[in-house]
Amino acid sequence: MGSSEARPLWTIGILSSLLSFVFSGADVLYTLYAINELQIDASEWSQIRASRYILTIVIVLVLGTYAEKWGQKRVAAITVALASLNLFAFIAYPTKPLLFLTSPLHAAFVSMVTMSINVLAQRVPERLQAVSNTVYRSTYTGLAIFGPLALALFADAGQRLLFAVFACLLSLCFPGFLLFPDGGKAEKPEKDEDVGKAGMAERAGGIEKAGKAESGAPASPGRRPSFLDLLREWKPLVRNKSFIRFEIGVTVVYSAFLVNMIFGPIKLIQTLGMGDRPFSYASTGVAAFTTVLILIAGPLFRTRLKPLVTWPLSLLSLGNLLLGLQSNLYLSIALYIATNALNVMSYASISIWTSRIVEPNQLGFAFTFHKVFIALFGFAFSIVLSWMEGAIGIDASFAAMGSLGFAFSLYLARQLSFGRPASAGDRTTAAG
Repeated sequence: MGSSEARPLWTIGILSSLLSFVFSGADVLYTLYAINELQIDASEWSQIRASRYILTIVIVLVLGTYAEKWGQKRVAAITVALASLNLFAFIAYPTKPLLFLTSPLHAAFVSMVTMSINVLAQRVPERLQAVSNTVYRSTYTGLAIFGPLALALFADAGQRLLFAVFACLLSLCFPGFLLFPDGGKAEKPEKDEDVGKAGMAERAGGIEKAGKAESGAPASPGRRPSFLDLLREWKPLVRNKSFIRFEIGVTVVYSAFLVNMIFGPIKLIQTLGMGDRPFSYASTGVAAFTTVLILIAGPLFRTRLKPLVTWPLSLLSLGNLLLGLQSNLYLSIALYIATNALNVMSYASISIWTSRIVEPNQLGFAFTFHKVFIALFGFAFSIVLSWMEGAIGIDASFAAMGSLGFAFSLYLARQLSFGRPASAGDRTTAAG
């Protein structure tokens, strides 16, 4: 591995580590402040989650439209700057109305910047793709240990001060993204790109030749990109049946997992009486267990990719089912840690599988499509969960969504059995 190939990997590791520390800590801090200080109930927390998805759609569409023209690293830098300002706004006015505004905005900015760094992690030579994903995911989950841990250790420092620390650290990522080294699988010359397109289209089998002709290129340098340009780039993705079936299965499982993300803290803190410090330690346990899982899975991404996609999704769904069937504090904590770790661990295999079933020059658009698609489902599921909490209760909601997630994980396993993405050695790319 040459120094030019190693620099992007080192930069990804540093940026993902810092982002992980800030995002994991800020997310737990928002949760604790909302539930304990502002007395948010389960229904209001569901509404905040629904707002998160609406704003995620807006942010991802607006910034995603410019991503291919400006570059992922510039868009990531802009997003980081806006996310820092958003945290400072809540520090200045930590009220319930500001919570309903800044918490969804924070989630939308997190979604956008992680999408950008995810694209950058895939744009390395194919033989280094598994390494790049392992570096990104292991550092992102590994440093997530220290965000909640810092909250537990410095709980007496004051939550507004901790918000300020996270906001300042997040602003350090701004120059980091602007100086991100160019290398690996960047835009290729036209001739090489055409070769890569032909090879990928033959393997995916879901993109018609006419779709390529209709699918316009990204906006030319002299023209301002538009939402129509983004839709035009999505046409071949919509025609790719393998991609759409994969997206449906993954999106429904992740949307069903929202019951854990919304009601998990509510059940542990309000129902079972878990304190702030123990909850912070439990969040630390999630990050630690996720890191272990990713380090174990890292060497298997090239040879056992399919089970690394399907098994975590099946197990986390069963975990949600069990969370709804019992009310033991310690078992609930263990299930909360395990299911959340499996959820994050699955992101790497999902990203790699996606990169193997879409054309190389469509990867950024595929991740944008995924973010918007899952945000639409997430908004709908958040509204449904808000109704379910009042109609059948939190435990029954866990059981219902766990069952739904498990059913769609089986559907996804069946879809993946129809074919495998091309291995690194089989794909034709300029970088190879």
